[in-house]
Amino acid sequence: MVDTEEYFPRGGKKPTTTYFKQSANFLGAPEKGEKKKKKPKKKSEGDDGYLSDEGTKEIDQSFRNCAFGLSYKTVKEGLLILGRVKNILETKVVVSLPCRLIGSVMACHVSEPYNKELEAYVNDKTDKVLDLAQMFRPGQYVAVKVLEVKDLSLMLSVMPQHVNGQTTIKDLQKGNLIQAAVSSVEDHGYVMDLGVPNTTAFLPKANTNPEIELDVGMVCWCTIKSAPAPGGGVVTLSNELVALQNSWLRHKPNGPPLPGSNLDFLVDTPLENGIEGHVFGDTVAYVQRQHADSVKGKKPSLGQKIRARLLYVMPTRNTPFLTMKNIFDSTFPDLTSEQQLKDGQIIEEAQE
Repeated sequence: MVDTEEYFPRGGKKPTTTYFKQSANFLGAPEKGEKKKKKPKKKSEGDDGYLSDEGTKEIDQSFRNCAFGLSYKTVKEGLLILGRVKNILETKVVVSLPCRLIGSVMACHVSEPYNKELEAYVNDKTDKVLDLAQMFRPGQYVAVKVLEVKDLSLMLSVMPQHVNGQTTIKDLQKGNLIQAAVSSVEDHGYVMDLGVPNTTAFLPKANTNPEIELDVGMVCWCTIKSAPAPGGGVVTLSNELVALQNSWLRHKPNGPPLPGSNLDFLVDTPLENGIEGHVFGDTVAYVQRQHADSVKGKKPSLGQKIRARLLYVMPTRNTPFLTMKNIFDSTFPDLTSEQQLKDGQIIEEAQE
């Protein structure tokens, strides 16, 4: 069952820039004459780290929190995560998740419109149905919901009613990112399934990405061009690449925010393993080192407000983990250029 804990609880200390000491070597090696920060001591057997002297230091606690990412033991059913398509098989899509986790989306967990197409095909009511390879592409980012956790196996879903299950009409604000499925193809656009009750969504063909040919059942990212009326109504969407890049979640949603959403991240503290900061004004969040990136060619500075996209909210701690990577840099990512190390490659001067 999914926990009913409040996402992003209030009460944290609000960030301030008055105490920041700017360093040109932010997130880099220690400067000349600067003492190198001590790494956290290895915990002795039976020591959970929180009662030791090292654990009482604020910087060391932040280091621990930043390092404490997802694992197969901490993943919970109902968790929303930003993933990437790794492999596309006949009956399922294999998805890479943060922290080297892997999960699978079965064909029946793609979308409700696709399930109807499959049923019609089985009953000989239609002579064609899309293959999964026609619906997904390697490297594609997808928001997934964890349906089942079994040892090292995660069953995932990209269905709008699962991913957007806790989204309300009030959350459908202009500029917000959402994952939707094509319900039907019309002359001037596409009727879209958002999985949000009392809403109808339409994606005009004038607002579509010309590199992607949409069809019934397919799932795609969209931004909201016009929000519905409070009592319900039509939501106008766009899936143009520029619109996705400029999407921005300005207000804290009622439920858990959609992975992939662009948030304002205020940089508070540089850590050896990433960055500690705040989102939504008072919620502590982390960018792990592998997800840190430059901003306009420069390293992020202390006190700077930057855009970062949500990867997941850490279960039990309710701590957001973000990425500074541009997930909508292109429609078809070049995975070969992204993979710096190849499978089986030997690193001669590797360090622990």
